Amino acid sequence: MTTLASITREYSLNEIATMTPRRTGPVLLRPAAIVGILVRAAVADIAVYANDADRAKMFRAASLVFKDGELVVRDGGG
Repeated sequence: MTTLASITREYSLNEIATMTPRRTGPVLLRPAAIVGILVRAAVADIAVYANDADRAKMFRAASLVFKDGELVVRDGGG
């Protein structure tokens, strides 16, 4: 189930960035105390997107994806 159909306005990137970390269930379930913060030795899963006025295009493929702190995707590929 999702509430996407009930959304009546477009959210800004700042609003999305503020909401997104709390929507990631696996992060909340990890036992590590250093998950969810960006400091040295923290565990991080991060997606980096190139800014594009066409937001749908922008979010189709991340420029960089880091999983557990390791680079796993560059320029939308593997």
